[in-house]
Amino acid sequence: MKRFIVDKSSLETLIRLTVDKDEDICLYSRKFLRKFSNTPLRIKYSGNSSLFISIDVTVKFGREIGKTLDRLSKSLSENLLNLAGVQIKSLELNVKDIFDEKEVD
Repeated sequence: MKRFIVDKSSLETLIRLTVDKDEDICLYSRKFLRKFSNTPLRIKYSGNSSLFISIDVTVKFGREIGKTLDRLSKSLSENLLNLAGVQIKSLELNVKDIFDEKEVD
């Protein structure tokens, strides 16, 4: 059996790209003074092929938050399993803000 390893950086990129594909969700971005910014994405490994993931997001105004997060959860699970061979053991999606289409550059 062949074994491959997908490093944390690649998993983060895969997660970011999955979030970016959904027009109703953005990764939360909050800049602090002194050029420090917190990361909206946290990953912890549980064994060889499962992850604990926590993501801070903003949701587009007027969208049903529950349905939007369910759609993202499904996309993340499918992409991580199909493309990287890892399962999500725990997924925490934290809505930190709501955005309006006019606010996005």
